[in-house]
Amino acid sequence: MATQYPGWLAGQRITAARISASLPQFVYCETNLDRTTSTLSADPVLQFPLEANAVYVVEFCLFLGATATAQRPRTRWSAPTASDGLRGVFGPGSTATSDNNITARSGCHGMATIVEYGIRGANTNLQHITEAGTVFTTDAGTLALEWAQTTTSATFTRRGMASWGRCTRVG
Repeated sequence: MATQYPGWLAGQRITAARISASLPQFVYCETNLDRTTSTLSADPVLQFPLEANAVYVVEFCLFLGATATAQRPRTRWSAPTASDGLRGVFGPGSTATSDNNITARSGCHGMATIVEYGIRGANTNLQHITEAGTVFTTDAGTLALEWAQTTTSATFTRRGMASWGRCTRVG
C-alpha cells in the first residue's frame, strides 16, 4: 500500500519538518473552566497556532452547561487576520432547557458568527456540542474557540473537562 501525503506536500522534498507539519495538533481540557461573563474570550486550552497561506481542518468536541436560560453558552472562533472559512455546529437548540425533549441546533456559520446553545438546567449536567470547519489562512496566528454566557450572571457557565480540539493542516 502506498503512503499518502497531504496535497500541500506534493512535489516537495519530504523532510521531517514537513511530515511533522501535516500531523494533527490535539488539545484536551484536564479541568473544568467556569465563566460568569457574557464577554466572549478565548478558551486557554482550545486553541491552535496556524501558519500563513495554509488550509486547516479544525474540530472541537465541547461539554458546556448552565443552570438557566440567561447563562446559556455561546461560542465563536477567532482566527488570524484575513482568514476565511466556515464552521458547522451541532448541539442543543437555544430554547432547550431540560434533560427531556431537547431540540437540536445544526447549521453552517462563519467563524466569527456567535452561536447560542441551550442547556439541561444544571451547570454540572453538560451538553455535548461539536463544531468543525475548514480554515484558509493568509496570515499566521492563533485560532481559538471563544465562549461565554449569553447574559452576565454570578452563576457560572461551565466548559467541562474532557472537552477537546484537533487541528490538521491539509493544504
